[in-house]
Amino acid sequence: MKRNSLSTAVRDHLQLALAKAKEVSAYMQQISRINPDFPEKLKAGLRKEYDRLRAEGAAGDALFESMVMFASGGSSTLREQAAGLSVLGYFFETCEVFER
Repeated sequence: MKRNSLSTAVRDHLQLALAKAKEVSAYMQQISRINPDFPEKLKAGLRKEYDRLRAEGAAGDALFESMVMFASGGSSTLREQAAGLSVLGYFFETCEVFER
């Protein structure tokens, strides 16, 4: 949290997302049986967007919020944003997208 300059408000959102991390992990394992490249491609896509946003100067909460929008496909529906947040939380927990 500190390394990524995230506020307590984002921390609260991440706690919700981390509650779904096991479900996302199970999904990743299941989908990798069908499409072995999917988890790596998803991670690479998120990391590429993260790096792009960082290069543009995004940081902290604004960076996190932009990443949630990207992970949810730019959707304004709560359901899709929650799914995007859950996926982002999974990769946050594994330290594969945000700074360690």
